Amino acid sequence: MVVEHVYGFADPDLNRVRLLVEQLVGVRMVPRSSDYRGGDSFGWRWDHNEEIRLQANRELDGPMELDFPTTPTLLYVVGSRAERLRSDLLALPGVQLLRPRV
Repeated sequence: MVVEHVYGFADPDLNRVRLLVEQLVGVRMVPRSSDYRGGDSFGWRWDHNEEIRLQANRELDGPMELDFPTTPTLLYVVGSRAERLRSDLLALPGVQLLRPRV
């Protein structure tokens, strides 16, 4: 069973959101760049089943998440930490759980 939660941040500044998430989770996310992921993004992988990924909600043709076109910043939390981090992430300013998925 793979758990993936998608969070939306009202703040469009990836670096500001990254700092909040890093402090909460206790890791330093690695910068990445991908046209598929809307340019710059950040991520951390504990192992092949658990990761977090922060990115802008855009790709070449529009929003990455079509169901949430006005949400500027997305955080994907995959693996067993997804449920453990849920309440702490929702306590951050301007965050909402867009899609919990099991």
